[in-house]
Amino acid sequence: MDRTIFQSQREWIRAELARCTDFWVKNGWDHEHGGVYTCLDRKGKVYSTDKSVWMQGRCAWTFSYLCRVYGKKQEWLDAAKSCLDFLEEHCINRTAGDRLYFTVTADGKPLRQRRYCFSEGFYAIGNAEYYGQTGEREHLERARKAYQLVYDLNHGMPDPTGMGPKTIAETRTGRALADPMIFLNMTSVMRRVDPEQAVLELQKAELAAKKKPKAEVFDIDAASETARRLKETGSTFDGSAAKTGEDVIAAVERETAELAAKQAAEAAPEAAGAAQPDAAKPELLDFLASEPEAENDPFADQPTKTAPELPELTPAQELAGYIRARSAAALITPHALLLEEVENADELLAQMPADPQCTDIVTRAGAKDTYYYSNANMSDNYAMIAQLIEDKDLCVMFAEMVRFNARIYPSATPLKYFQRSPYGLAPEVIEQTWKAMQENPAYADIEELTNNQNERFLFSTKHLTRRYAKAISDVDDFCD
Repeated sequence: MDRTIFQSQREWIRAELARCTDFWVKNGWDHEHGGVYTCLDRKGKVYSTDKSVWMQGRCAWTFSYLCRVYGKKQEWLDAAKSCLDFLEEHCINRTAGDRLYFTVTADGKPLRQRRYCFSEGFYAIGNAEYYGQTGEREHLERARKAYQLVYDLNHGMPDPTGMGPKTIAETRTGRALADPMIFLNMTSVMRRVDPEQAVLELQKAELAAKKKPKAEVFDIDAASETARRLKETGSTFDGSAAKTGEDVIAAVERETAELAAKQAAEAAPEAAGAAQPDAAKPELLDFLASEPEAENDPFADQPTKTAPELPELTPAQELAGYIRARSAAALITPHALLLEEVENADELLAQMPADPQCTDIVTRAGAKDTYYYSNANMSDNYAMIAQLIEDKDLCVMFAEMVRFNARIYPSATPLKYFQRSPYGLAPEVIEQTWKAMQENPAYADIEELTNNQNERFLFSTKHLTRRYAKAISDVDDFCD
């Protein structure tokens, strides 16, 4: 490509970007109530003051993402913050499991609630991207909660709005095509800005895959649309899997391959005729090769550069790398494990504090052992959780997490909290642990309450009053 043309196109794109962002900052930003207006004409005149809720999250993400790509600009961060504050103050239905509204008035009064998760999805990525630029932890926690809510709603959780599905499932089920697009968008942003949680989500996905049945018996009366289409197009798929017990999916894949091979063989003569070269029409590569080389071509082939040799790691640095790898996999490393794996582990651990390459390796004292992790790959909060799990003292773990949640967030802790990753405790184990805690005076500050959805919570009287804990548990969206 001609360099002049390339440069002019690049400048045009930057000019259009600047014009677009300036347009929305100048005309769309509501400095009185916060957020952005979403109904503007070409001249920037607002023709409806009703605000789309998902657009608030989308704009927050856009302005934050621009900071990531083009460098931080205070005006962009302020606009993103305005949208996120408006969402938090006005757009969350606190009486319906923290579902977000779909449309609100200029000053934030709810107008419309929909069953779709678009508002929650853009709320999540807006908060996540803003956290990526500012490091403000509360926005990451908001993004995590919204992401979990969308996940739960699409995995069997009853919609707290009570709206239910759009169609009657007994007659016909359906799924919006836009949902996978939104979910993939959410996941890509969350994985990038929240790698710690990404590891947990991968583990969750692997667990779900292991639980998936390996085979289904084919029922001709309940055949999939895929199988029916195979029959209509000439496939020999006739439901024989019902007799043999063959996996339906495997049968469909086998018949699909056979049909594709048959169609390819029938089309071979035509393809051979079309492959004859046309002497009057030069090949594109030949044409490009005949053109003179451009001066100062930024895309010209560059000479191969030999990669610089990496410095040899010391044994202490190699051990630090091992700890980092475990941290990236959401695993804290016990001292006992290092002694088993490395002959002179204590000597190498003693060298790490003085090594600039090992400054990310952190020590954490547990009840039964000393633990190591990389704070570049694992947050201090998650390390605390991992340490409590490794100590295998369930009463202490319950008490510490309940106190932590009450002190930091503040919030009461659902008993179902301990069923989820990374705890993964069975309901009967949770009940046994709570019973043991009630009999131990060391946990006298841990008390139980039931919210207005009949869900059980624990809270610490050291940090929360019962009245306050009850109020925040009544609007908690963690429970399914």
